[in-house]
Amino acid sequence: MDEKMMILAWQTSHIMNSSGNYKKAIKPSDIYKSIFDEDENKKARKGELTPVNRDEKNAELAALQAKFNR
Repeated sequence: MDEKMMILAWQTSHIMNSSGNYKKAIKPSDIYKSIFDEDENKKARKGELTPVNRDEKNAELAALQAKFNR
């Protein structure tokens, strides 16, 4: 399915570019991002929960409270 979607994105990008309605050329990667791309998987992992150091959290909270005079 991923390969078919990549082919469809390639075809669609050629149709869009040949229409002349876009200032910049459209790349197939602008239309469809593969699930196997390394960069995309790293970006998706950024949304995951990460453990928080309690001391760092308290220091940042104290800095915010001092900044807003609370």
